[in-house]
Amino acid sequence: MQKIISTICLIMGLFIITACNQSPYFQSVAKDKLDQKSYAVGYGSASQTYQDRVDNTYDIDAFIKGVTQFYNGEITQPIKQIRANTLNKMLDHNIYAYYNGILFASDLKQNFYHLNAQCWTLTDTQSMIQGIYEAMNDLKNNNVKHNDYISKGYDEILHLCVKKMENK
Repeated sequence: MQKIISTICLIMGLFIITACNQSPYFQSVAKDKLDQKSYAVGYGSASQTYQDRVDNTYDIDAFIKGVTQFYNGEITQPIKQIRANTLNKMLDHNIYAYYNGILFASDLKQNFYHLNAQCWTLTDTQSMIQGIYEAMNDLKNNNVKHNDYISKGYDEILHLCVKKMENK
């Protein structure tokens, strides 16, 4: 009987340690704090890039972890090295999704810098991450949104970015 109790305690202890050790990488932004233009860019870019590539087995949490860590400056490995690792090795699906999240976030940021370095300053990364997260889930559920909220957000970021470029 004592052996059973100690086994149960050990399992519960491991469960508690594991649960406390996991940090959530997606934190939802309150609707009233959501930046429409950043959300739209994140949602639209992710839904277009990953259309026909995300199914119900795709590890969205690992992908978002990569995106979030990149935007928070937590990635120390060079992007070229991550890209090479992703292309040249057989990786577990969660590691592959994580690396793809980093690469997607990096490429999206670079696209802004190709227009004008000042354009990136117009974005809110947390709202962008939420847009990416929701797009990936909508892709997984085969339910991608095409609505005025996203269209207006795109129009706003383009308008503001062009303004920044003209004022340079």
